[in-house]
Amino acid sequence: MAPVQNNLPFTSAIRFLGALGGLCAIIGVASGVVMLLLMWATGSAPHILTQLSLLLVPLALLLLVIVMILSVLRRRASGSPAGTR
Repeated sequence: MAPVQNNLPFTSAIRFLGALGGLCAIIGVASGVVMLLLMWATGSAPHILTQLSLLLVPLALLLLVIVMILSVLRRRASGSPAGTR
């Protein structure tokens, strides 16, 4: 396996945005599940759980799309042709 190159562009941005996107997805999905369970058990749930789900899941998707675009740009900047490792 080739050694990891730390001098590639966008490396820290990809790591940070990927971690932030993953965290937003976990919190958003967890709050959605808790909201659904509370609605099933008690008939009502705090509005913050609904808002967290509606805001964090799309934000996570947007962040992960940005990570994918930055990864493509980084691969092009590294000079390796498409389809090779």
